[in-house]
Amino acid sequence: MARRKLTALGILALGAGIGASVALLYAPRPGKHTRRKLIHSANKALNQLEDMRENIQDQMTDWVDGASHLIVTGRDSAKDIFERANKSRVGRYLRSVAG
Repeated sequence: MARRKLTALGILALGAGIGASVALLYAPRPGKHTRRKLIHSANKALNQLEDMRENIQDQMTDWVDGASHLIVTGRDSAKDIFERANKSRVGRYLRSVAG
């Protein structure tokens, strides 16, 4: 009976040893390599976020510049229209009626 337990314990130890060896052979990369890969992935993600931020900032600047141009153009057009209307017959009539 003791011999049987010893044999079973030996087989268990042999199986555990074989299992540990196989696990080491097929284990994922070492911790140092995994940490390096994680840092690389995090840096890559941060770089992509920085690029996105720069693209959004450039696009917003372009939109603001375009809107500013439209506002200035609209203001100048309105000013020109009012000046022409002021000089026209309608403008003279409106001044005479108001005045």
